[in-house]
Amino acid sequence: MANVLIKFFGIARDISNKDEETMTFDGTLKSFIEHVYQVYPLLNNPKIQVIFNMKLLPKDELKNGNSIVLKDGDEIAFLPPFAGG
Repeated sequence: MANVLIKFFGIARDISNKDEETMTFDGTLKSFIEHVYQVYPLLNNPKIQVIFNMKLLPKDELKNGNSIVLKDGDEIAFLPPFAGG
């Protein structure tokens, strides 16, 4: 079982009503994200970006996330859309 830190920013914070949360989970990144979407269905929004261990995950990589097995200390963040300038 892995203790995974989840951070919520912007609209994701509003949806979860918290800044961060630790979940214990045994499985892959893809199955974990699906679990988080069951707990917080409104996070399953194409505009909300997912960061895994400080790396932006494109949506196609999330779909293929079965090859990534979670371990203690992994961190996932949900971010609202943002633009550079």
